[in-house]
Amino acid sequence: MLVVTATVSRNRTGRGDPAEMLRDHRRAFVREVARQVLERTISRHPVDTARSRAAWVKGLLELGGTLPPGWQGSNAEGRAVEEGLAAGEVHEFDDGDLTEIEIINGVPYVGHLEYGTANAPEFAMVRGALAEVVGSIS
Repeated sequence: MLVVTATVSRNRTGRGDPAEMLRDHRRAFVREVARQVLERTISRHPVDTARSRAAWVKGLLELGGTLPPGWQGSNAEGRAVEEGLAAGEVHEFDDGDLTEIEIINGVPYVGHLEYGTANAPEFAMVRGALAEVVGSIS
């Protein structure tokens, strides 16, 4: 699961316009960061059937992102891609003070790809993508 969060306090002066502008910019910023993290996650993600990548792709599409060329790889299986798309979720929360986007890859083995196992190396797709994006905006 990938969660990107930004918090900005409300303008307490009673003027609505600056606060609303700030809120709109914060929402746009959080969505852009989430898109960049997803684009890099997809690019770093290993691919065989494209099932797990497809779950990230669903999030990217819902956030208005652009699919990287060849995201399905050369061995993609139609049924696997459909299952992956069904396993992806995006939840956006905004209560005025906090904007949060939660992108979920519900493919059962995505944790094994991210963190590795005793028999398989880690790929660190999400952690690597987060580090790259955070480094580019710091």
